Amino acid sequence: EERRRKEEEQRREEEARHRQEQRSREEEERRRQEEEQRREEEARHRQEQRSREEEERRRKEEEQRREEEARHRQSTMQALQVIQDRLEAFERRTEEEDRQRQERMHREEEERRRQAAARPQGVSADFLVNQLDTALQEELGEKYNDQTTFADLAVLLWGPEEKRFSKIVNIFGHATMSDSDRGPHGVSLCEAIGAHTPGAAQDANLFVSWTWRYGVRKFLAAIRRYCIEKKLDLKSTFLWICFFCNDQFAWLSGGVNDGVETFGETLKTIGKMVCVLDDFNGAKALYFSRLWPVFEVFTACAAQVDVDFVLMSDAAEALRAVAAGDLKFLVMVDVMNAQASDPQDATKIKELIRTAPGGPDHINSEVGKLFVKMMTRVLFGL
Repeated sequence: EERRRKEEEQRREEEARHRQEQRSREEEERRRQEEEQRREEEARHRQEQRSREEEERRRKEEEQRREEEARHRQSTMQALQVIQDRLEAFERRTEEEDRQRQERMHREEEERRRQAAARPQGVSADFLVNQLDTALQEELGEKYNDQTTFADLAVLLWGPEEKRFSKIVNIFGHATMSDSDRGPHGVSLCEAIGAHTPGAAQDANLFVSWTWRYGVRKFLAAIRRYCIEKKLDLKSTFLWICFFCNDQFAWLSGGVNDGVETFGETLKTIGKMVCVLDDFNGAKALYFSRLWPVFEVFTACAAQVDVDFVLMSDAAEALRAVAAGDLKFLVMVDVMNAQASDPQDATKIKELIRTAPGGPDHINSEVGKLFVKMMTRVLFGL
């Protein structure tokens, strides 16, 4: 009995110890799980904290970016407003000067218009840009190429200056047509083109200011681009270009005594001028180095003639990279140092410039301001 009792006690003690160990293991497991949960909770909390901090950082960076963009837009708008204000002030000054000139010249201009017997004839833009190059290539062959200037073309058609008209290329039949005033001694290329191609020569509605030193093909490409940009109908746009519209048989032989006066009347009768520029940089531009083009622009301004411009392709691309504020330093005009092929023209034009109100400095300033104004409008898409 005693043995059984002791065995029972031992069994009970063993069971109690087993239960105690079980409870200890369960308690340890519970504590371990709680510790893991705590650590996971802390890790999750730290992750959430980092996420909140990252979100806050991104929010602040976005706010800073927006504030920076707003400041940049504000600065840009202020700069544009300053430019616009200056342009408007310049336009007001120009309008006032134009009004004063108009009052002085109104009666003289009206009288000249009444005396004009007929409008000057011009060559259609359609013929120039679509047919002329082919005609010259067929007539002149390899002598005519991408490097040929209008000065070169004059030599090819009418011979060198020292042997002018000793050998003539009768393109479009201009050398054998009869002039009503001078008899059978040839006519202008414009008149011959009108007879050769019906509708290719009519009353001019656009005066072209340029120089014979331009390459023929580059010049024609600039005319094409100008008509496209201004949405002009090629078939109804007729250009007065001295090379084609002046009777070179009379001009090159010295038969025209007052080219300055003739040009002025032609320009005022047509009433609109486009300047074909090879470059906007006065240090490199052929245009600003020639006396006639600069004088033409000044005369157009004085006569209240509308003036526009077009750049040859290379210069047009370069202009887009120029800051508007730099144009006034690039567009340089020095009319008294400009050159003319005819010494008599140079002498007469420079004398007119010297005796004009304000003299050469005024003309340089007015012509320069006009081109800066026109180019600035192009840069800002105005």
